[in-house]
Amino acid sequence: MVLYLFWFAFMSLVVSPFRNRRFYQVLLVVGLIAGTVMLPWMARNYLRSNRFIPLTSLSSDAAIHGLYVADHYFNDTRRGLDLDEAGHALRREVLNALSREPADEDNPIAWELKQEKCCQQFWRDTIWARPWHYTLMFARNTIALWFLSFHGGTTVLAAVIHLPLVLLFIWALISPSSRTKGAGHIVLTLTILYFVWFHALIYPHQRYVTPIIPLLLILFLGSKARLAQWLVGVEEAAD
Repeated sequence: MVLYLFWFAFMSLVVSPFRNRRFYQVLLVVGLIAGTVMLPWMARNYLRSNRFIPLTSLSSDAAIHGLYVADHYFNDTRRGLDLDEAGHALRREVLNALSREPADEDNPIAWELKQEKCCQQFWRDTIWARPWHYTLMFARNTIALWFLSFHGGTTVLAAVIHLPLVLLFIWALISPSSRTKGAGHIVLTLTILYFVWFHALIYPHQRYVTPIIPLLLILFLGSKARLAQWLVGVEEAAD
């Protein structure tokens, strides 16, 4: 979502550098603020895993995020990738951790530490051992995460909803028609409302959502104001 804000501000400045400059500058500032808000979690992930992991998981825990990646890796191994004896032992350990819930353990802290240990072992023994294969895998998973992460298997749903909005908005930005520009503001408004709805209502426990929602509302109000100006211009042109 933060990358989306940066992308939108950058595209707006490139496509229309001499019109609505203040509006786009506000969007850029909002994107910078949103990125700054994420820095504490990025720093925590780096300190806990000794690697830079900017994307967080459902609970903002880099270890659990690593287990999601591990789950995809082991799905790939079932399709023909070879594992040695240590790899199979690690696979059993990670899948065992994936199948458990904290409530099933006497000590939830021990359960979390076990997950984190599995994650670190996975990164150390697999990803860095075959970098080219896992670079491709990471790129694929990053694309999936761009569509609102794995989130319990809703990646396809998020892509179906979000991708058309993004494509329509790009089309509206590059179109010279004022009517299309108004459609672009409508698409922006729908996209912002979609982000707020998906994250605030479906996944309210994500800790980074709380400070970002006000920023999205600012974007929504700005888009609404631009849409109102466009409608007034259309009415004046019709008269």
